[in-house]
Amino acid sequence: MKIIISHDVDHLFVNEHFNDLILPKHILRSKIELFKGKISIGEFFFRLNELFGNKLNRIEDIIDFDIKHQIPATFFVGVNNGLGLNYSLKKAAIAIKLIQSKGFDVGVHGIAFENIETIKSEFERFAQIVGHRNFGIRMHYLRNNSNTLKYLSDAGYLFDATLNEIKSTYIINNITEFPVHIMDGWMINENKAWQINNLQKALDKSKQMIDEGLKKNIDYFSILFHDRYFSKGFRTWKQWYTQLIEFLIQNHFQFVDYKTALKERTQNKI
Repeated sequence: MKIIISHDVDHLFVNEHFNDLILPKHILRSKIELFKGKISIGEFFFRLNELFGNKLNRIEDIIDFDIKHQIPATFFVGVNNGLGLNYSLKKAAIAIKLIQSKGFDVGVHGIAFENIETIKSEFERFAQIVGHRNFGIRMHYLRNNSNTLKYLSDAGYLFDATLNEIKSTYIINNITEFPVHIMDGWMINENKAWQINNLQKALDKSKQMIDEGLKKNIDYFSILFHDRYFSKGFRTWKQWYTQLIEFLIQNHFQFVDYKTALKERTQNKI
């Protein structure tokens, strides 16, 4: 079983959110977590101070960590707005170029999932930025319906990484589906909008999922960590990611990105 690491870029800057509820929800969530003893007073004030710094993304920090640990992660960046993803196409292009310049692969963090024309529009916008047409997609909030995968295939995407299933990689509607097996929020927040589990419980739950993947002979095990949480203000989240990566390295797991996995599947005629 090989490991695929990916990062969804949901936010870039604070001023993207002056006209939505992201910032009030962020403050309310932080107060709840402080009250419940899930975060320290230091973490709480660091989160508030971030708002004055106008920076919500941690792309460069997570890139530095992944390079140091030889993790060929894939980043997913949006080229459309919706559900709290509000950065401009211009800012998206800057982020994409930065990621590419560091040698990482980039795919679309899709907004449209039920309209073929809008899906195609996102594909074309992204293609213009990256300078090629060979990339995959993951839907924002993992949204999909019965037609989504066919539409993505028709639009020209190489692969999709949206569906949450404890399965190996498979082909459906002429597109390769890489299921998402672990996401940071599932391990730490579970089904709440705030932190439920401490670091050890989140790690234990993650290791159990990895063991389940091994038992089921899953080919490529996908782990999603949002760059936003690689921050002093989200200590549990950052430590969860760094310690999980260290655990995987110590246990001699091999890391690949989605495109490498796709190439391996083609070579093996899977």
